[in-house]
Amino acid sequence: MDRTGEVFLQVLRNGLWKKEETIPDAGDFSWEDIFRMAKAQSLTGIIGQAVLDSPDAAASLPEGYRENIKSFIIKNCAVHSTFNRCLVHVVSALRAEGVEPVLLKGQGLARNWPCPELRQCGDIDLWVGEENYTKAIKILLPLSSSENGDIEESIKHASLQFGMVTVEIHRFSGVDTSSRKLDAIYREYSEDGLSNRTVPLDFGGTDIMTPSDNFNAFYIFSHLWHHFMAGGIGLRQICDWALFLHSRKDAIDTGYLEKVLEELEMKEAWQVFGCIASDWLGLPSCEFPFYNQDCRAKAEKVLALILKEGNFGHERACFRKQRSKVYLFRKAGSFMYHISRNARLLLIFPAQTAKEFWNTTITGFKAVWKDFSKNI
Repeated sequence: MDRTGEVFLQVLRNGLWKKEETIPDAGDFSWEDIFRMAKAQSLTGIIGQAVLDSPDAAASLPEGYRENIKSFIIKNCAVHSTFNRCLVHVVSALRAEGVEPVLLKGQGLARNWPCPELRQCGDIDLWVGEENYTKAIKILLPLSSSENGDIEESIKHASLQFGMVTVEIHRFSGVDTSSRKLDAIYREYSEDGLSNRTVPLDFGGTDIMTPSDNFNAFYIFSHLWHHFMAGGIGLRQICDWALFLHSRKDAIDTGYLEKVLEELEMKEAWQVFGCIASDWLGLPSCEFPFYNQDCRAKAEKVLALILKEGNFGHERACFRKQRSKVYLFRKAGSFMYHISRNARLLLIFPAQTAKEFWNTTITGFKAVWKDFSKNI
């Protein structure tokens, strides 16, 4: 890892755990590179506050950086307020009609951060289950700002707009498209974890339910793991996971967790990402269930890929900009990148990569055929 990466992770650890590792002033690295990396990983708020909290580091910032950081944090606080108001509004509307949603990730996980407002928001995810899925959409659609009542829908969820906030209504918390058997096992655990022993969080006097601690520990990882295999994640998602494990360390049943991980063939991946959470992000290894030092070499390769790609492939923007205007050439370019990325992953997670590559390839060819069929 280069010097910029080392300093970035040091600053991040300080911010996440309120550590007092001395942050060097800019000598053999540049703050521009540090904040470019923070933006790519969706961690500008926590990195910025950690730098401001270090007098020596703050003094070495380029002109105007302190004001820009403070402005970003103020705006991020305002976004959090908007998201929380929207969350209460949507949940209250659903409850009034007898639908009890469960908040997934997002605003619930922000509560585990040293300052929730430093976490960058994405969208609001609410699970309502298959039975209430259609009813929930009918309740919320008239209240939304989705144009002409249009909604984006996938096998997992429907997306509605409420001003600047995207709210995703989930019939399923997740889907394993690589295996019907594993998908069926996952759905059983999901249904139980989202229906029983749910954990309430207070949002301005309104209790909103979040998944059971046991299922949430697995679900947060499962979500980031599938996104990583499909196209990339940012360190913010691993921070979410690490801070949750730290916050709820005494409430998690490791026997349950091990059973889920083994049945869903994710234990090795869990341990690899756990090395990142512990060895580079600062979560005490004693707080990470099934920590395995032997996974460190693979973890280092995964971390390098995450830092290179950025959140959801943010750093591949240059690749997208250079794509051809010809449809087939664009698809061919995407496929070649897909092959290249999976070749790297094959050395780290061979079995999972092979399944993911096959599934994504088949899905891609089906999409191309569908597009051509429309124009025949």
